[in-house]
Amino acid sequence: MEINLSSCGSGNGVIKLDGTAARLSNLTLNGPGMDGQTSFGATASTLQLTANCVECVLRDLLIEGGLHAVLWNSNESQAFNVHMHNAFGSVVLIQGSPSKAAGGEFVRASTDGNPFPYAMPVAGTSYGTWSTNQTITSGKIVSATCQDGNSYYIQAGSNGTTAASGIGPTCANFGTSFPDGTVTWQLMYRVGSYKWQIDSYTQDVHIAIADTGGMDAGIGLTNTLSGTIPQGFSCTDCNGGSGYNGSLYGVVGQNVTLVSPRFASCISPSCAVINITSTFTGGVSISGGNLSNSRVGIAIAGGSNYRIRGVDFTGPGVSSGVDAIAISGSASQIVAQGNNIPAYATGISISGTASDIVFTGNTGCVNGDTTCVSNSSSGANVITTPNDDGVAYAVKPGATVITGGGNGKVEYNNSGVLGETSMRQMVGGGTAGSSLTAGLTEYQCTFNLGAEPVGCLLPFSGTFKNFYFETANGPGAGQTVVLTLYVGTYNSMSATSVTCTLTGAGTGAGVNSCNDTTHTATFSAGQQWAIQSVVSGSATASAGLSYGIEADNP
Repeated sequence: MEINLSSCGSGNGVIKLDGTAARLSNLTLNGPGMDGQTSFGATASTLQLTANCVECVLRDLLIEGGLHAVLWNSNESQAFNVHMHNAFGSVVLIQGSPSKAAGGEFVRASTDGNPFPYAMPVAGTSYGTWSTNQTITSGKIVSATCQDGNSYYIQAGSNGTTAASGIGPTCANFGTSFPDGTVTWQLMYRVGSYKWQIDSYTQDVHIAIADTGGMDAGIGLTNTLSGTIPQGFSCTDCNGGSGYNGSLYGVVGQNVTLVSPRFASCISPSCAVINITSTFTGGVSISGGNLSNSRVGIAIAGGSNYRIRGVDFTGPGVSSGVDAIAISGSASQIVAQGNNIPAYATGISISGTASDIVFTGNTGCVNGDTTCVSNSSSGANVITTPNDDGVAYAVKPGATVITGGGNGKVEYNNSGVLGETSMRQMVGGGTAGSSLTAGLTEYQCTFNLGAEPVGCLLPFSGTFKNFYFETANGPGAGQTVVLTLYVGTYNSMSATSVTCTLTGAGTGAGVNSCNDTTHTATFSAGQQWAIQSVVSGSATASAGLSYGIEADNP
């Protein structure tokens, strides 16, 4: 049997859970704004889980109204099949304190209230601001100051003109029309509110199989208490759309994981389905799922360490978008790999000082319908390897300018002048045990190969250069270790001009470390390479060695 509990117009919340392992199930809770009260607004939440409510469980609930339908200060608690809507502020506010973080798990939870009372506006619509004597058309959304002193979004149900005086209309609770001059309005929600607000002092919040759409954004990561930013948020199989700024709006936070999100459409002209602002720390992983019906799929304006893999940027009713992924500001360390982007004019747009970006293996750039890459960033290390537009883009470290190209590729070099592009790679190895034994000639390639002139196979052609070698100690007074790069075929390698020598006792340049940054050596795919060490007869054995050499692949 389901029981209905109400705040009965008192302005108070309905239930506060304040003990360990509390359980709540099979209830409908009607809080302020949904309990028949005539006074406008709310200051209390319909249901609150306090910091003392540890390992609490909510199951099979319908929760309506309140400043928040649910105020979650709890940790290590769970909610299953809980439906929450029609709050004046954020429907669910998860917020901890300096003494105790808030977190928990939500499964099959929905926040499907606060719909547009009359009609959803088309993408690219800006919400307005209420003023006197303002001409309004039906469906228009504006922010207005209501009688409780807070700013709310309201939507017009008729054409008309606002009142000739005052600071705003006299608002009514959800589902009730209220007049303003010759216009009729209905309430939507308080400005700056979200379906799910993951706020200060939160960690390890997990949402699965949930509705997360609408309001300013379906999910908002914020820090209203100016404390510790949200950390460790994840959302699996979450659905959402029609948020003003996006389905996920990251103001601050770090370590966010989205698995198979199904997000669609946002309203503001500057919105993105997943919208990461310049103040966000980073550490975001997005894998699988579908992002559709929006001007921009994913916008990243700051932070570092982002991974975007296997996302489908199409969907039913897709309209042509501008950028599947838009990177700007100082955002860095971004990998976008294996995504499908045919509905967008540009696969990835890179601007500002964004740096350290890899965009590879993405599909949908076919027959010129989609430009895979647009890069105006002054940042370094932007690498956009072949996608399926038939063009291979690459930028060397330090390159900043796209200069054009031919023969199926755009080429860069460090000065921004058209030239040959290379991929810089390092190969090397080392040992931790005793090595460089007196009187022996040996070969090294990742590990000690012994006295036979064999090495490691090379899977591509290129050029060796910038050789560095270091041991724990020098070979001793009057002793030497001569190191030479060998290249060739199995059991038939030859010395190259790349070489350096260790001599003397102790440590220091030329003693236990040496390099050759002058000479180069070419190699072909299928050849082998190794470092030959020739140790003089009375040398002191070295307890360990390491080495590296650059292998450029034009």
